[in-house]
Amino acid sequence: KPSTSILKTTKNDDSRESEDDTKPKKIKTCIK
Repeated sequence: KPSTSILKTTKNDDSRESEDDTKPKKIKTCIK
C-alpha cells in the first residue's frame, strides 16, 4: 500500500514542476 502513496506523491511533484521548475527539481533529487 505504501507504493500507492509514493505514486501519488510523485504525481503531485510532477504537477508542481509545471509551476516551479527549480523547487521540484531539488525535491526530485532528494527523493532519488
